[in-house]
Amino acid sequence: MILVVFAVSCKKEKTKIELLTEKAWLTTAIAVNPGIPAGNATITDLFSQLQPCVNDNMLTFSADKTYLEEEGATKCNASDAQTVETGKWSLNEGETVLTKVGTDKITRIFDLIELNGTTLKMNETKSLHNEKYTLSYTLIAK
Repeated sequence: MILVVFAVSCKKEKTKIELLTEKAWLTTAIAVNPGIPAGNATITDLFSQLQPCVNDNMLTFSADKTYLEEEGATKCNASDAQTVETGKWSLNEGETVLTKVGTDKITRIFDLIELNGTTLKMNETKSLHNEKYTLSYTLIAK
């Protein structure tokens, strides 16, 4: 009995790199705060504003520090390439900030909010018309 308890208590926690790279990720929500004015409404749910052919794209982080975004089951145009974007990724020393640099040289910086075997939550700050917006992404492991 003592050996079983000891074996369970010694189970090694996965690193953030292992959690990030072991599965592909599907975005299920993108919220924006403050909301973006749009006519008589305010948009806070950006995910619902995207086309289904974008919402089913998959994001894969590889152990060699490259990432790949691929089309999901649907494409916006049948002639679109399967690969949407590629680039390099890194975590800061404290593993709290994820940086993606696409082959187009655009850098995106995300604060990691939650990362486990099933869920990745991260925030990104963007500026538009002198206003700062926080985009909150929720992704699930596939």
